[in-house]
Amino acid sequence: MYQPSGSILPVMTTAETTKLVRPEKPSRLQTLDYTTLALVACELRERLLPGRVENVIQQDDFSLLLQMRCVDDFTWMLICWQPEAARVCLQRNGPNDSNRNSRGDGQSKRRGGGNGVSSTLYSLPGQLKGFLQLKTLINVTLPIPGERIMVFEFADRLTVSVPTHKLVIEVMGRRSNVMLVDGDTDIVLACGYQVSPLKSVRPVSIGQRYTYPPPLTAPLPPPLPEDQADMEAYESEFIRRITLVPSHSLPKALISAYRGFSPQLVDVMGSTVGIRNASTTPVGNLSRDVLVRFFRGPVVMWVRLIVMRDPRVVATSECGLSLDGKRYTPLLFHPGNGWQPVPSVLKLVEVYYTAFLKRQELRDLQRRGLNRVQAVQHRLQRTRQEFQRQLDAAAEEEVSKLQTKAELLTTYAYSWKQGDTECVCPDLDTGEEICIPLKPGKSAADEAQATYGRIRKLKRSVDAIMPLLQKIDVKVAYVDELESSIQQLGTSARSDEDTPNVLNTRTLSQDLAIMREIAEELGINCLDGRGGSSTTFFSTILNRLSVPGTEQSSLSNYQNSKNNKRKKKDKPVRDKNKKIQGKSTDGAKKCAQS
Repeated sequence: MYQPSGSILPVMTTAETTKLVRPEKPSRLQTLDYTTLALVACELRERLLPGRVENVIQQDDFSLLLQMRCVDDFTWMLICWQPEAARVCLQRNGPNDSNRNSRGDGQSKRRGGGNGVSSTLYSLPGQLKGFLQLKTLINVTLPIPGERIMVFEFADRLTVSVPTHKLVIEVMGRRSNVMLVDGDTDIVLACGYQVSPLKSVRPVSIGQRYTYPPPLTAPLPPPLPEDQADMEAYESEFIRRITLVPSHSLPKALISAYRGFSPQLVDVMGSTVGIRNASTTPVGNLSRDVLVRFFRGPVVMWVRLIVMRDPRVVATSECGLSLDGKRYTPLLFHPGNGWQPVPSVLKLVEVYYTAFLKRQELRDLQRRGLNRVQAVQHRLQRTRQEFQRQLDAAAEEEVSKLQTKAELLTTYAYSWKQGDTECVCPDLDTGEEICIPLKPGKSAADEAQATYGRIRKLKRSVDAIMPLLQKIDVKVAYVDELESSIQQLGTSARSDEDTPNVLNTRTLSQDLAIMREIAEELGINCLDGRGGSSTTFFSTILNRLSVPGTEQSSLSNYQNSKNNKRKKKDKPVRDKNKKIQGKSTDGAKKCAQS
């Protein structure tokens, strides 16, 4: 476990979490659009066909890993239907230590899920493994143009053209889902989650026939004509459709007119022709020359690549990732200008979403860790102030004053009379009269004896408090160092070069591993965000930090040590037969028998 100074810190209680660190507003995750999904399907056909399913593992509640045996080697295909990060990509390594929920038996650690053979067989990975293991992937298609639906077709052999099973992935934000469908009857055999007819116009249920979601109203841009006159008519119709509502921005106008585009992609396409802030600029403010250049440049390239599948455009197209790693574009029209080219769109999707989710987890663990550390700091400061106050009460000046008071009361105890509430004593050095108040019902001798007893307790308390104060100082130093370590994580540069390499996430992975160790040290659960038991954790800390003879934590315990030394009288243990002596004979017999 992560221990900078080798000591353990106490854990906050529920009442100490009032002052928390407000999380900074995270950047929005860019969703997988249709353009990226079409390019991903194209690369998957090149990489996986022909491929055979060797294993199916559920990484977490929203992710599946399919081990594919291709011509060259083995690879893992990730299928994720998480609402914020639904995607399909490849990764060379399988489930590792970072995927703590993954299990090789085809069952994930779901809350409330049962254990045993039945839960394993009827779980989603169990059914996928039973249906798809040793099946051959024969095709990867997008059945509806412009819709983010990808279908993997599986058959018993590569030569068979009719699939026996279909794995359907719907990338639609919070409605994302994955379904295993029978190839002949289109019956849903398994799915990520079922949709009730009361919640959607298109229900999804196991045993029912699968239907595609309702189609979008906007059409997909048609293929480009070869005739020049037809091309001019195509251009005029395109400009007319996107300028129907002049107050709309360029992304909103283009998405309303045609399907297949995304706001982020339109922003990048607009920047290539000099349109800055396309998301906030009304399309009515753009001149016709700008719209013509917008159509003849990025729009024509997009239509040739996505709609017409022109092999020349496919061979020369590039994708890019922003230098800060917060945005990506499936089509990089002009390299540079804040974009780093990525050789493959599959690599782009893997790097972008993996890095973003790691940064999100790191940021969340940092926030909870700082909240926990600040609460512990507040508690330690209060304890230290209490110890320091008790040490100040036992200082030499205070003890000297009490000693002088006790000596004066002892010397002039003869002057006290019954009923006096104070004792007037001349100072032994100066001769000035000093008025010492007395507690009601006590004589000067009693007050002197009590003062001498308090002096002895104060002298003993110094030896008892100093080790505890030293331990508190060690804890404070450890907590301060831990807070500094948490704040420094995630701020280091991604590379030593002048231009950061956003494709290198090694530093981010190291920071996340360190933060997970710190979170484990603080008792924070990294999987579901719930903190550990503070009572158990605090008890462990006290056991590790205890020093013989210094178990008490406040001066009041030492001031009452005289009372604590008194032996408590043991409660008499009554015999069962003695309890029933006063009862009747029949009742006594019944009680004795019981």
